[in-house]
Amino acid sequence: MPLFIIYFAHYHEDFRLAELEALSKLENVKITYKSAYSATSPFLLVDIASAQLAAKLVQRGILIRQIIEYWGSQPTYPELFDEIKQQTDRLA
Repeated sequence: MPLFIIYFAHYHEDFRLAELEALSKLENVKITYKSAYSATSPFLLVDIASAQLAAKLVQRGILIRQIIEYWGSQPTYPELFDEIKQQTDRLA
């Protein structure tokens, strides 16, 4: 499954996860958490089956600002660019 970064609004920190879980049930979107949730960070890394399902969550969410597809991470820019270049299906 593709990875996504959920970018939350900077308020109602204690309600963010509850809203996300409620939306996931309402829209029948399975979410797997890939990072631990922290009220001090507006970001959460998750697995969602597709970008279309991720869009369902952000359309109804109030505390979700954006859901961004996560393409990779590396310690340097050249290594990151090499990793992204290898993902030819995403570059088309």
